[in-house]
Parts: sequence; structure tokens; C-alpha cells
Amino acid sequence: ETCLIVESTATFLISLTCICLASTDRFLASCRQEKYRKLSRLSLAIQAVILANIFWFGHSIPYLVYTELIRNTSTGSLSGMLGGNLAYAKHLIYFALPVYDGLLPSVYRNINKLQLIRQRQVVQNTVFTVAIDKSILYSICMSTFCIIVSVPILMARFDDSPSFSFCSLSIPDRALRRPYTVKYGPYTTVNRRIWPYYMAPYYDRKSPCRNTVKYDQKRT
Repeated sequence: ETCLIVESTATFLISLTCICLASTDRFLASCRQEKYRKLSRLSLAIQAVILANIFWFGHSIPYLVYTELIRNTSTGSLSGMLGGNLAYAKHLIYFALPVYDGLLPSVYRNINKLQLIRQRQVVQNTVFTVAIDKSILYSICMSTFCIIVSVPILMARFDDSPSFSFCSLSIPDRALRRPYTVKYGPYTTVNRRIWPYYMAPYYDRKSPCRNTVKYDQKRT
């Protein structure tokens, strides 16, 4: 059940929404109008994050309901079969993935990026503020690149078959292992190596978290 929750769309959508909210907060903080600057406060940010969590977890309830956990006795892998509702499966593949995980956050954050650049040209910022702006712009650019690369591969992965493997994967037969690597290798590489670096830019890169990410990628 834990693996099912981790693989649900809410995990990605919450992270994408938080980055969108961070760019919006930075734009509000750099506005010349006082009424907009007052909206950039911690209490409002916490409320927005809580609402985003509630909304996306609610949106993922059908995913948790219609996905069935199946263990393959020959390979020892735990798989999830998204076949309980064909209409929801099509909605997830052809609308939710390209729009919620791709088009919508990319367009929104690029608009915020242009607004931030425009505000920086108008308002003279301090060195600390400029550093924050550059960090957010870097995060936006990296996330856009990751979306462009990973979403089409993820759509192809689900479109080929509504079943997918996660959590524990053990394929002893080399004849079966090679087709799986060719088919799902690009998605696994992008998902495990690229996404963590921009999804968690607020982590201290010198903390144990960095060592954990490195260890996780070595295992991949």
C-alpha cells in the first residue's frame, strides 16, 4: 500500500504545485504595489500548501481505488494493475499526465519566470534577493526540462499497458530483463536521477540528505 501511494500522481503534483507557489510568492514579494507584497507571508504560504495537499490527494483517490496490487510469482515483482476503470485510465494517460504534469505547470512557471525577470529590471534588488531569484529561475528551467523529457516517456509507458511494476523488481531471466530495460529504462533513469535535484532544492546539499540521494542513485 505504501508503494501504491508513492507511485500515485499526487506525489508529483504536490511537488510541482509547491514550486509553482514558490515562484508566485517570489513574484508577489518583488511587486511594487504594497497590496501584493502583503500577500507574500508565511501564514498564507502554509495555508496554500495544505490546500494543495488536500486537493491533489483527493484527486488521486480514484487512482488508489482502481489500482490493484498483484505479485508475480515467477519474477517476484509487485505490480499495480490500473484496469478497474477504463475511462479513468484514459483520463490519466491522455489528460492528467500531459496537462497536470506537463503543460499546465510548464506554462504557469514560465509566465512567472518572465514576470520575475521583468520585476528585477524594474526594482533594484539586494544581493540576497537576486540570489533567491536566480535559484528559483534555475529550478523553473530544470523542472521544465524534466517535464519535457519524462512526461512523453511516462505516457508511452502507461499507454502500452495499464499495468506497471514498482517497489520490488526482480527479473532473473536475462531474456526478459533486456526488453524491460529497453522499454522502461529511459523513464526510470529520468525519474530517479533528474527529478530529485530540482524537486528538493531547499535541502542542504551538505546534509545527510545529499548522501542519501547519491546512495539511492547508485542503487539505480
